[in-house]
Amino acid sequence: MAFIEKAHSYSMALNAMTLFLLLPLSLVVNNRVEGGRTILSREEDLELDRQLKLLKKPAIKTIKEHGQIFDCVHIKKQPAFDHPALKNHKIQMAPSSLPNGFMDKNNSSSILCLESVLKHGGCPRGHVPIRRIKKEDLISAKSRLNFQREHLPNLSVKVVNPYFYSAGQGTPNGTYYGTQTDLNVWSPRVWGSSQYSSSRIWVTDGEDLGNNIQVGWLVKKEKYNDDLPHLFTFWKKGNYLDGCEDHNCPGFVQVNSGIPLGAAIHPSSIYNGRQNYIRLSVYKDPLAKNWWLLWGVHSTPVGYWPKDLFTSSFQDYANKIAWGGIVYTDGMDSSPEMGSGHFSYEGFKQSCYVGRIIVVNEGSSGNVDPNSLLTYKCQSQCYNIKPYANVGYGGYAFTFGGPGGNCSNQLN
Repeated sequence: MAFIEKAHSYSMALNAMTLFLLLPLSLVVNNRVEGGRTILSREEDLELDRQLKLLKKPAIKTIKEHGQIFDCVHIKKQPAFDHPALKNHKIQMAPSSLPNGFMDKNNSSSILCLESVLKHGGCPRGHVPIRRIKKEDLISAKSRLNFQREHLPNLSVKVVNPYFYSAGQGTPNGTYYGTQTDLNVWSPRVWGSSQYSSSRIWVTDGEDLGNNIQVGWLVKKEKYNDDLPHLFTFWKKGNYLDGCEDHNCPGFVQVNSGIPLGAAIHPSSIYNGRQNYIRLSVYKDPLAKNWWLLWGVHSTPVGYWPKDLFTSSFQDYANKIAWGGIVYTDGMDSSPEMGSGHFSYEGFKQSCYVGRIIVVNEGSSGNVDPNSLLTYKCQSQCYNIKPYANVGYGGYAFTFGGPGGNCSNQLN
């Protein structure tokens, strides 16, 4: 079945029977575009300068790594607390407990891509690293918001360009409190500056336009000015009127002093060679009800999304979880690579994979039941997916990806 996207990429709905398309990029912004550059009015430009000033907090130390700048700001003065719902928020430094299976004592951390941890100890005690936001980041966010407000109320418009292509697997409707999985890391070729390619986890309330959290790695030249995969997060609440990537707006509470959002993850995996992967967990604390991001085999806390950011049942649990890849092409003739740039049937050392999937249900946690999963994919010549019942290194896994290229009109 063809899958038609109803909204923006970062908020991809996880209805397992849906793949998504978007309106032309020229419709995304109300502002004029000249030579590929968005032209803002004087009032809009001043407003972005004001937002940029609010987001840039006083820093005790600045760290530069792989072209990214991270400011060490006091944990209580980070951007999260500019959110009106978090004015009186009390910081939680770690989850009150962890599910069974989240601490993998038999696995060696030496095979994980831990170079996304800042060198030289990261930030001083009591301070957290916040990637420095550029005005271009805010312009991009404004474009998305304008699109959401203008076009989401009318989803009956037939659209053809640009495209999103996705490949992955997700749970049926249920009650879920988290997931943990391994994502091997690649540096897929992304041709245009606004194109991207990503491998990620989605945790959602099951509504097409509802609450969701996404984490994974992302290659996007427009954002990072390089071809490397970066640790990436996104959150939103219902109706697409709130939410953003990383720390681009208030919301995510950073507690770790050495693992920042937006950090480069390297080295990437080698085709038919060494596979480097990251282990990520998203978990709802049973007492405080905050949604946590955890890193690595020891489930190191990175930070969390407070429950007050969200609406409806997502304050208590998720209805769907999914894993897989997504690429976005901005109307160019050539779509970006997904994963390794090779098709799923080539195997675990050749393709992108998601493996060792753990799901947290009410009162229990364990390896996901492959018979309960639903597959969502783009039926195109450019990308595909291959599920595996079980693999030797533990748990359920699947491979996905493809070379991209001229994928237009390949949906069916």
